[in-house]
Amino acid sequence: LQPEPRRRASSPRRVRQNRREPGHAREYEQTAWPEEPPAAVEPPERDDARVYEPAGMAARVPSNVSPAASAAAASRLSPPQPPEPKARAPRTSRSVATRTGNVDTGGTSGRDMRVAIASGVLLGAVGLICFSLGTVASMVIVSAVVLLATAEGYAAFRRAHYHPATLLGLVAVLSLMVETYNKGVAALPLVLVLLVAGSFIWYLARVEPAADPVSGLLSTVFIFVWIGAFGSFAALLLNPNLFPDRHGIAFVLAAVIVTVTDDVASLLVGSAMGRHPLAPNVSPNKSWEGLIGGGLVAILVSVIVVHFIHPWTISKALLYGIVVAIVAPLGDLSQSMIKRHLGLKDMGRLLPGHGGILDRFDGLLFVLPATYFVVKALHLG
Repeated sequence: LQPEPRRRASSPRRVRQNRREPGHAREYEQTAWPEEPPAAVEPPERDDARVYEPAGMAARVPSNVSPAASAAAASRLSPPQPPEPKARAPRTSRSVATRTGNVDTGGTSGRDMRVAIASGVLLGAVGLICFSLGTVASMVIVSAVVLLATAEGYAAFRRAHYHPATLLGLVAVLSLMVETYNKGVAALPLVLVLLVAGSFIWYLARVEPAADPVSGLLSTVFIFVWIGAFGSFAALLLNPNLFPDRHGIAFVLAAVIVTVTDDVASLLVGSAMGRHPLAPNVSPNKSWEGLIGGGLVAILVSVIVVHFIHPWTISKALLYGIVVAIVAPLGDLSQSMIKRHLGLKDMGRLLPGHGGILDRFDGLLFVLPATYFVVKALHLG
């Protein structure tokens, strides 16, 4: 037998397989030959010819790819951005649009000044006639004004979706005016306790099923104190047992004259010279110039006019004018704050050119208690 020739080393590895006779298991015998170094493997070509970058980097897309596809590829490789937090509106039980907004709560804009002057002069004439008739007539007109102002207050709160017990509040205010005129300061705590107890019964009995008991009770008591209790100081000043000889009429008349003067002078001076807002978030039309000008005119009128009304004197009228110049604007701003909260321009429409009763006597509500305490402090009664 001739031996097989030796194979060349450059030939690839081959597997030699010997097959034996049938009946025996196959045996495979492999002979390893020296291997050639592997050739460099080129990546397969892709149709889009996209170059791959490490993770976290944006993909480079050739210029022939559309901008939409480029943006989509970049969004898949970049991490998602969290949404920007939205500013939350303050929590409230009522619509903010209902309660607030750019509401003009003062000034002469939108008012017919001729009608306002005419209605003001007519109301002043009726008041002077009642004051001249005596204490009882004065008490009648004072009670009517306070009762109408209270009704306007309750109606304004109802328009703002509060549910005060209007009937109980009006009865309580009228009772307070009558009892204060007869009994003095002892009437206030009694009527207040009865009103609070009656309001609890009102909401427990569900007279208004849709009413919120807490807001309804608070609005009922608030309007009673703000308008009824403050206004009852007029009845207290007219009480003949406390201030005989018609002195009470002199005190109430002084309060009306100086407060109206301060209100009108502030309006005129502020409209002509107002440059610096007094409380832009509450009443944008009020200015520091109007406040100072109205106060000076009120003090001057108090000294010139009020001291002729017995038992006022020049020095006491001067001091009283200073007190009114401070207190009257506070009452005006307080009512403007409430109107802005309720989203109202006027509290009512009873007085043509003015709005409601409460719109004209807001400062007087604060002046009446101040007048009582000034009178007591100066021993005028």
